[in-house]
Amino acid sequence: MHLVEDILLSIFKLLPPSSATTVAQASKLTYQLAMPTALSKIHLQDWCDWNPTGTIEWVKWLTSAHPYLPYPPCHYIKSLHTPYHSDILSTHVFTDKLLSKIPNLSELVVLNTGEQIDVFVCLLFIPTLTTLSMSSATIDNVLTGSIPVDITFQDWNILHSLILQLSKVPLLASLSLTGDEEENEHEEKELAHWDLIQELSIASPLLDLPYLKHLKLQQWQRSLVPPTSSLLHLSVYCHTTFEVLWAHTWHDLQTVEIDFMLDGDEEIFGESPPIDNYKNHSFSHIDFLEFTQKWYIPSRSATMYDFAELPHQLFHHIKSLSSLSFADLMWDDCEDELRCETFDAAARLKIRSLTFDHFYYPANGFEDILSTMPQRFSPIPLIHLSIRFVPDLFKDLAMDPLTACKRLGQKLAEFIPTLMVLELEVLDADDDEERVVQWWRIERREEVPRLEEIWSEVGEAAVQLIQRKAFKLQALEELFITRDVY
Repeated sequence: MHLVEDILLSIFKLLPPSSATTVAQASKLTYQLAMPTALSKIHLQDWCDWNPTGTIEWVKWLTSAHPYLPYPPCHYIKSLHTPYHSDILSTHVFTDKLLSKIPNLSELVVLNTGEQIDVFVCLLFIPTLTTLSMSSATIDNVLTGSIPVDITFQDWNILHSLILQLSKVPLLASLSLTGDEEENEHEEKELAHWDLIQELSIASPLLDLPYLKHLKLQQWQRSLVPPTSSLLHLSVYCHTTFEVLWAHTWHDLQTVEIDFMLDGDEEIFGESPPIDNYKNHSFSHIDFLEFTQKWYIPSRSATMYDFAELPHQLFHHIKSLSSLSFADLMWDDCEDELRCETFDAAARLKIRSLTFDHFYYPANGFEDILSTMPQRFSPIPLIHLSIRFVPDLFKDLAMDPLTACKRLGQKLAEFIPTLMVLELEVLDADDDEERVVQWWRIERREEVPRLEEIWSEVGEAAVQLIQRKAFKLQALEELFITRDVY
């Protein structure tokens, strides 16, 4: 019987918490074996949605002895998402009874921290905590974006104290700090005592978070960005400025993800966020830079779309870049305009991997792309290129999308002499058509390129190699040797 229990326990540990909860209802034995997994990730907001008036009762149940379990249910929690209502967060039951009773908590997600942020300053001494996410962590009169002139010294001091306390969380590896997520109209406050703020910054500087690898800043303030000497991944969501990018020098930074919130006012559609003028601040090298909002690359006759104009100035602050990716890009090209600032920057930075997840081209269609795109990309020393087209581009063609992609692939291989891995895809094809996803390895014999089809998993593995800072061509060649061709 013990062997059966051990097997079941091993199986239940592999289940997601929701599935383990279902299994636990089968019998007393499955309850005892599956509930530790079911309790490993708790979303108190989901419980509040089911029973809005019973949140405190749920917390009491988590911290009380259980007849079928050797420990209280909270003993098994590894990931905890707090309820959205901030008044719950400050209750004695939640702070003193729940958080202090969880011995193995590794992830804490605090929703709508709001004015209760000062309460959490004293709750960060959790020795096992590796991931912390705090949303709406700004005070009501702290506006989004960079710190406004009307923030009071008291409010700034609360936020400063919070960041300062994070240095006492010994294993913190992932941190997410989100400002006010709503665009509320704030009343005018008294002007801040900036002399006091500057004095505090000097007298009590923010301490380094030596174990932090992942940092996400959403509408945060530059002066409240913690120094992180070992940071590898930075994600920035901005409203009006990118100045948080220059808060510190990140020597080991590998990936940067940039997002920008567009304003709903049609009159400013198309305006790009200002790039702050920090001439002495730059990234020595970035492995992977991703723009996750909708952007467009304009020409002299560009039309205003509901895409933001790409902030070209950002590239002037980057000395070396391996990979560049766009989630959504509108390319408004023009036949008589052969130069493009974005592609000039890509050539200067010697980008070797370029990805377009959703590529829009409002000009004359596929034939125009076939004649202009290879020329635009030719100065860039690309080793990898991925383009995922919207299906409208192929609607009125006299050939099927697969044939069109092969024609374009051959042209790209001819104009980009360094290209070795190519992916072309047509997204969201009609139900009566097969979705086109094509990967090629490009071989060159006597400078004549030949497209050889490869499996998608081989292409994806090749891209991961190419995007690394220490990439070597030999590693890519060895990959193609050891992995089967299409």
